[in-house]
Amino acid sequence: MTELEMINPLYLPDTLVEELANKLDERDISMRLSGLADALLYPYGQELQNSV
Repeated sequence: MTELEMINPLYLPDTLVEELANKLDERDISMRLSGLADALLYPYGQELQNSV
């Protein structure tokens, strides 16, 4: 997105740029990844507890 803004800043409307910047924030992305990892590993939690 930043490269697109550097090449042609008028290509995307300002409202869309703001919305994308909010959705692509590093904190939000890391929270999404953490949630996906939790969802992926949740079924294995019981197996891990049983093996200990």
